[in-house]
Amino acid sequence: MNNTGDLISIIVPVYKVEKYISRCIESILSQSYRNYEIILVDDASPDNCPQICDDYANKYDNIFVIHLKNSGVGVSDARNAGIAMAKGKYITFIDSDDYAHEFLLEVLKNAIEKSNVLMSMCSYKRVDDSKVEMEIIDNENDVRIISDLEALDLLISDQTNAAVWGKLYNKELFDNLYFPVGRHNEDMFVIPQIFKKAQKIAIVPQKLYFYYQQNESLCRSEFNYNMLDMLEAISFWREQAKLYYPELFEKATIHYFSTVIDKCQNLVKKNDEYGVLKYKAFKEDILNNYHYIIHSKYTTKNNKIKMMLFKYGLFRLFFRTYK
Repeated sequence: MNNTGDLISIIVPVYKVEKYISRCIESILSQSYRNYEIILVDDASPDNCPQICDDYANKYDNIFVIHLKNSGVGVSDARNAGIAMAKGKYITFIDSDDYAHEFLLEVLKNAIEKSNVLMSMCSYKRVDDSKVEMEIIDNENDVRIISDLEALDLLISDQTNAAVWGKLYNKELFDNLYFPVGRHNEDMFVIPQIFKKAQKIAIVPQKLYFYYQQNESLCRSEFNYNMLDMLEAISFWREQAKLYYPELFEKATIHYFSTVIDKCQNLVKKNDEYGVLKYKAFKEDILNNYHYIIHSKYTTKNNKIKMMLFKYGLFRLFFRTYK
């Protein structure tokens, strides 16, 4: 193995992951493709992560550390700082509690070069604290090329495709593009714009990224108002569809309202002024678009039932008592 080939910058935001950060870094150090730099962005982590990062940087000359003052909201500042420092032709992101298959970089880079595109993406595997056996990967596996329209369709069908990780980008895709500071679900605002700039995306079927979820959080965290940022992001997808992909507009619109309905199930249990006002506003929007939603081929039977509950004033009563 040698350090030939184009440099890949690997950006790792770090915050409160002292139990997992070494696993993440070691998985990168084990990559079959060797010409990379690791940029560890410490977002003022209050544990031992800053020291762990510095220790690795002192040991390896291709590991660099940025220490930030924690923004308190998401990882946008950390990712933007990493992009600004990156020297590579290509960029990828790995969350610090996740880790990578040893062929992640090699397979994604080969896919870009063979397909003459600006980005590639792979599949992922959800993991917990159990040991994961690395599968043998055929890096000559067929590569599928999709358009930016097909890529947005993938996002609407499965929001996990909006994650910034599990993808390799030509750095020029981030020219004049930044993660929105102060937003949660920041990936969801950026990825559609990346797809639009890339125009063509290479997809490999292998599960090369290991997405870690703690056992106690597999059912997702408790609802909070920050989660409503997701609605703004999906509304942005809807705007993108209207502007560039009109054939996806109805699907994007129904996806938006489906998410609104989902969040309303949480909002009905809130008694503070903000929660009550948000629920009323969403309810009004849903009822104003009732016929459009109920008759769309993209609206599920389950959501059609919920629409009926809205229409007859039973939604709040039902979900306040529903467990």
